[in-house]
Amino acid sequence: MDKAVIIGVYEFLGFHFCQKLLNKGMEVKGLHLEKKGKSIFLEEKRMEIGRNANFSEYSYDEYLWKEDDLEELLIIMDYYDLFMARREKELFTLFPLKNLFAHLKSSQIRFILLFPIQFIYGNKFEKQRLQAERLLQKIGRGKGTVSVFYLPSVFGPWQSEEFTFQKYFLGENDPMQDTVFNDREWTGDAVYVEEVVRTVLQTCSEQTDMEEYILVSGEEDSWNKCARLLSLPLQQKVREFPRIRQVQMLILDQQISIESALMRQQRHTERLKSLY
Repeated sequence: MDKAVIIGVYEFLGFHFCQKLLNKGMEVKGLHLEKKGKSIFLEEKRMEIGRNANFSEYSYDEYLWKEDDLEELLIIMDYYDLFMARREKELFTLFPLKNLFAHLKSSQIRFILLFPIQFIYGNKFEKQRLQAERLLQKIGRGKGTVSVFYLPSVFGPWQSEEFTFQKYFLGENDPMQDTVFNDREWTGDAVYVEEVVRTVLQTCSEQTDMEEYILVSGEEDSWNKCARLLSLPLQQKVREFPRIRQVQMLILDQQISIESALMRQQRHTERLKSLY
C-alpha cells in the first residue's frame, strides 16, 4: 500500500502521521478542515511538508472521493483532535464523508480511526461516542480493514493549544495562577506522539480483521508525572471506570523518557514562537 488520505492533516496527530508516511515514500493526500479564526502555526506546517512532491493538500469540504482512487488506499481519520477542539461535528455536516460511504461497498481500503479514550471509559461524552459508533458502523459495512485506536492525552511537538502542556509552553498557563483545563483532556495517562504513530502503523501492518485497541503508556499516573516536571497543578487520579466494551489494550514500548519528550516539545514550541 503506497497511497494514503489523511482527514485532518494539519491537526496534531494527523500531521505526525503525514510526516511519517511521507518519510516512508508514500503518496499522501491531506484533507484540511478549515478553522474559523487563526490556526496557530498552520503556515509552518504547510511549509514543512508542502515541499514534498508526494504530498498534495485539499480542502475537506471540496474533496471528491472517486472509486478508481479507493483501491489499495490507507485512510487515516484524526477524529481525536477534532474532538479535543469541539469540532467533530464538521466531519458529518460536510459532503465528503457521505461521498466516501457511497463507494465503500466496492472498495478495498484500510482505515485507521483515532478516537479519545473517553469513548471506552465512562459516559460523560455519550452523545459524541454514539455519533462515532455510527460512523464506525458505516465504515465497517465496506470491504476494507478497520483499525480503531482509543487514545489518552498525547503530547509532543505540534501539540494543539487545546492541551494543558502546550498552553504552558505557549505561555498561556502560568503555574502560579489558576490553570485552565480542557474538560475533554484525559488526565489519567499521557503518551508521546512519535511512539503513538509508530505503534499504530506497526499494529495495522500486522492486522487482517477489524480490531479496536486502547493505547496506554504502562506508567502509573503518567499525566501527573508530566505536570509535576512542568510545575503545573496536579489532577486527581482518574478513577477506574468500567469499560463500555472490551477491546484490546496495547502498552507502548516507550523508547524516550518523559523528561526528554517534554523537552523536545518545549524546544520545538520555543523555536516556532521565535518566528513571530
